[in-house]
Amino acid sequence: MTGWALAVLGVLCACGLFIIVRLWRLSTLRYSFRALLRTPGGQWRRGFACYGATNMAWYSLVRFAIAPDLLLPRTTLEVVGKPVQDHSEGTTTLWLQSGDDRWELVVSTGDYTGLLSWIDSNPPSESREF
Repeated sequence: MTGWALAVLGVLCACGLFIIVRLWRLSTLRYSFRALLRTPGGQWRRGFACYGATNMAWYSLVRFAIAPDLLLPRTTLEVVGKPVQDHSEGTTTLWLQSGDDRWELVVSTGDYTGLLSWIDSNPPSESREF
């Protein structure tokens, strides 16, 4: 093998290793779950969603960046419409909205329950008037 072929092979191995380690890390994060996501009329993207105290982060399955593709703020995130459950697949399809932005999300039914609890348990903001 020539030097350039070894270099290309090394780069490919490094990229593959990075993707594998990234996927392992995302799958082992607390409060992370696998999901499909798309914008209205867009293509489905496989990935992981992770929710924290203030945001839900979306990470595409295959990507070379460490940062999330999308951050959905908890304070403005809401489920719109009626979720559709597919009992044969064990999934729930729902629409999320934050401001003017909308996303369609497919998650397992158990993950849907957790996500809904996370959204509903959002503490009231200090700017709300009573």
